Amino acid sequence: MKEEKSNELNLLELIQLFFSWIGKCIFALLNGLGYCLKIWYRYFVIVLFSVSLCVVAALYLSRDNALRYKVEAMATLNGCDAHAVKDVSRQLELSFTSNKSISFGTKLGLPDSISSNIREFHSYFVIDYNKDSIPDLVDFKDNHSLKDTVNVRDPEKLYFRFVTKNVIQVPQIEQALLAYFNSNPSLQGQFQAKRNALIENLNVCNVQIQRIDSMSKINYFKADNNQVYLEDRNVVLGGKLGKQLYYSDLLAIEKLKRSTQMQLASCNHALELPSGFVVIPEPVNDRMKYVFFSILFGLLISLIVSIMLEYRKTIISFLKK
Repeated sequence: MKEEKSNELNLLELIQLFFSWIGKCIFALLNGLGYCLKIWYRYFVIVLFSVSLCVVAALYLSRDNALRYKVEAMATLNGCDAHAVKDVSRQLELSFTSNKSISFGTKLGLPDSISSNIREFHSYFVIDYNKDSIPDLVDFKDNHSLKDTVNVRDPEKLYFRFVTKNVIQVPQIEQALLAYFNSNPSLQGQFQAKRNALIENLNVCNVQIQRIDSMSKINYFKADNNQVYLEDRNVVLGGKLGKQLYYSDLLAIEKLKRSTQMQLASCNHALELPSGFVVIPEPVNDRMKYVFFSILFGLLISLIVSIMLEYRKTIISFLKK
């Protein structure tokens, strides 16, 4: 009994110590906030100057003609692997440089009036959960584990994003990007290989349909029977002889043919943007967000400067040693 009471007391003491530590943290936080308020009050002019300067800078950076918008699109790849397209895209991502000969606008063939408004360009892999060919997540942080064999990168999808100051120019940028990717020799070769394979598959389906039709006619009309009736839509029985009409094989090949035709109809270019680029309405440099963070930044700067002025003598004497 004494040992159980001792254990119970130890647990209660541990809980008491935990809440005591929480109380000390809250007290230290309030004490620090009080000290900051005292410093800010004592050097109010510096606080006002720093905050005002930061707010003015925020308003300037978020003025109407400086607003920047994200523009995004999901790309469908025909025959091209996502990693191959990512390698081509990386050349554009690294082209934001002062060297005009290898700049983003030069590679896309865009005039300076358009390329000067584009601030950045990125491409991201798309994660497919459970390998069901449905895009579920965009890997914006590019940290998806390659060891995950259930949730994998979709080999036929890639997500694009760029930032621009002029959303009216988005259609021209979209056409330039499509022309850039679809004119790449490597991607074009992969695309043509897939299209040729689909055409070949379609031809094979047509040949097989004709062959099955011929076999069913030969088996049916060359049979010697007097009484004929259909059973299960697949076998014709005449007297004692059963005759195969190959309905199941014919339907399977017709289904494969329709699927191949649908793939061929949608396979027009190496890279396509089914929904086009979509502009995100909220600007990257939103005015309210910039003003809020500028106030916090101004308070932090003023606090540092005020503390340096408060202990200037101590700092000077330390530096003289």
